[in-house]
Amino acid sequence: MSTQPWLKRLVSLTLDNVLSPADRLRLAYFILNRENGEGIGDPLLNGEEDLLDRLRPRLGPASVVFDVGANIGEWTSSLAKGLPRGVTIYPFEPVPEIHAALSANVAALENVIPVQAALSDRTAEAEIHLAGRFAGSNSLHHIPGVTEGGVATIRLMRGDDFCRERGIDAIDLLKIDVEGNEVATLRGFESLLAARKIGCVQFEYGGTWIASRTFLADAFQLLARHGYRIARIVPGGVRPLARYEPSMESFRYANYLAVNERFRWLLEPAR
Repeated sequence: MSTQPWLKRLVSLTLDNVLSPADRLRLAYFILNRENGEGIGDPLLNGEEDLLDRLRPRLGPASVVFDVGANIGEWTSSLAKGLPRGVTIYPFEPVPEIHAALSANVAALENVIPVQAALSDRTAEAEIHLAGRFAGSNSLHHIPGVTEGGVATIRLMRGDDFCRERGIDAIDLLKIDVEGNEVATLRGFESLLAARKIGCVQFEYGGTWIASRTFLADAFQLLARHGYRIARIVPGGVRPLARYEPSMESFRYANYLAVNERFRWLLEPAR
């Protein structure tokens, strides 16, 4: 039922009398950002859990999921609830202490194989900048005011190399949350992306990309070059994006989805 005109007018008059013009503008931006799924870290509110609810029934015994930047395993544990038997999940966490906690947290889950490594565009040793004990904001890039807890030496791997070593020829869902190293991680999967052997890619975007000097444009160009369609994950669904626009480069927290032909149905409205 549409809102009555008199009620809209009453709300408008109330806001005019209570809020200053600057506050009204802030409120408008707040509402717009929530509609766009920006600045909302809670998966229950920002559309991430809605996406998983649609994906779970379509995954089967041969499905493979990568959780890159798994931290202590909260996303992996959430995904595993209600999954069909036989789906294999690889959560990646490079920091030794956090990897130990991850391993303990997923020990009771079937077909979950924790990996102590970070995925990137090269295979090497590297230093990760720490934000704190068990922090989810550790990063391969120094983020002023955030990663001030020292460094740890970790192992980097290219995703293509890891898959070749493990005999993995396709991934159904590749989820990437690596605090600014998302584009480098995507580049490490270039061979699988070129072959369109990765069904869906969910990646986080935000202010951490400033530290890595990367742009949403970089992710769009890489994924579009290999035939992937891209959408923004928003509360209640996804919003397909026809093309990259410079206005998207806000560096506000959001999650994006890229899909190959087999998963194009995710871009259709949920039924």
